[in-house]
Amino acid sequence: MPKFTQTFNKMLDDHADKFQEFRAVHDQYKLDTKKYQSEYNRIGKPILDIIREYENRLCSGMERGVFGKYSDKVSEKFWDRVKKEFPLVELIGVEIQ
Repeated sequence: MPKFTQTFNKMLDDHADKFQEFRAVHDQYKLDTKKYQSEYNRIGKPILDIIREYENRLCSGMERGVFGKYSDKVSEKFWDRVKKEFPLVELIGVEIQ
C-alpha cells in the first residue's frame, strides 16, 4: 500500500468521529448546497486543518533536497485520495449565492 494511502487511512482512523460527522454533512451538502452551506463550512474548516496536518506529516521531510519534485507528486496523490472520498472538499469556505 502506498505511503499516501497509509497516511490517509491513519488520518481517518485517528479522527474517525470528526470525519464521520463531516461525511454526513458532506452528503447533505451534495443534495442542497444553499441549505447546508454554513454548516458545511463550520464543520469543514477543522477537517481541512486535519488534512493539511497529515499532508505535512507525509511530505515534510521530502521537500528539501533531491526529493523536492517527488514531494509535490506525493502531495497531489494524497489530495486526489481525499477528493475521491470527499469530492466537494475544495468547496469548504466557499460561499455559493
